[in-house]
Amino acid sequence: QLGIAVVDNDDVTITIGQPEVGDWDDVVCSVEVTNNSKELLHVYPMAVAVNGKMVSGYFSVDVEKNRTETDKLEFYELKGPENLTRLSLLLNVADEEYNCTGYLLDIYPQGRKAHKESVPGRAGVDVLFDQGGLYMGITAWTFSDNFSPQLQYLAFNDSDQDFSLEALAINGFNVVDYSSNTILPDTYADQYIDLFSHDDLCALGMEQNKITSVLMEICVENMDLERLYCERVTLYPKGEKNAQTFAYTPDKKDVVVLETDLFRLLQVSCGEDYWGSTVVMFVVENKTQGTIEVYGSGGKLNGKDADFIYLSGSTKDGRDGYILCELSKSYLEKAGITDVTSMELTIKVRDEDYNKLCEETVKFNIKK
Repeated sequence: QLGIAVVDNDDVTITIGQPEVGDWDDVVCSVEVTNNSKELLHVYPMAVAVNGKMVSGYFSVDVEKNRTETDKLEFYELKGPENLTRLSLLLNVADEEYNCTGYLLDIYPQGRKAHKESVPGRAGVDVLFDQGGLYMGITAWTFSDNFSPQLQYLAFNDSDQDFSLEALAINGFNVVDYSSNTILPDTYADQYIDLFSHDDLCALGMEQNKITSVLMEICVENMDLERLYCERVTLYPKGEKNAQTFAYTPDKKDVVVLETDLFRLLQVSCGEDYWGSTVVMFVVENKTQGTIEVYGSGGKLNGKDADFIYLSGSTKDGRDGYILCELSKSYLEKAGITDVTSMELTIKVRDEDYNKLCEETVKFNIKK
């Protein structure tokens, strides 16, 4: 049922409103979040499905303690609010340390009897996974000079688990590709993964439009986010014999932010994105054979307090990788900063078992 609190506990109250027509001929549902806890909360959906099909609906709400904030969940794949018969959501509620609690919701705005959906067939695809009610196949690669490469896939989740496909590496270089998608229980996906990391690797020196291998990870988790199963597969869009590896070549002007026997963290570039926010890029050189997880938060920009600094990324299986630190234009304006020249933050590094490898506050000048 819509228009009521779908989550209501000591930490947070989340209310989702009735579907209605949006400003851009889309369908929207209002979202109201009340923070009942004693610290800042971040609320956002990990996955959204409409009428059993995974879609790209999204919202993001940051709420201070004892405050209420609102946003809108938008669907561009659906024409008319009367056509929304089932709304499925996996909502994440994260605290200031990004510890997350997930909430799986199924909402029927017109009642369960009114729910209708049309499910496509599974023929004509290259099957990657078919096990225990979970199915995934690749249908097409799309390369374009104007957009990031896209990997189209068809997936079905007939289980009560959480099913996901994630890109781990492009041409052997570790990536964090946030376009990776989750397929919720009792839903299917017929969509693309945009390999946004391709553009970042090109900026690091990889030849433009030369993706020769993509390492994908297919994961199954329960609703408590405990991993039950994981399988890796490498895709070769130009054939396996034509696969090439990519390694970042450090520039003599790169800033060594932090170095130990296990890793080296380099700050390699700084620029603006499409929305005018400042993006600082780091490369992590992994000297181990395992996984290194790097977090950075708090600190200062140009000597001014800037608690909105946050970065997070990992390099797996001994591969090198990169991390982006995005500094919102609005936050920079609020802090009176027009050009980022120096940064101070606390870096925490862990292994895959969350054992602390390093924790240090660093200060450095930014390489443009």
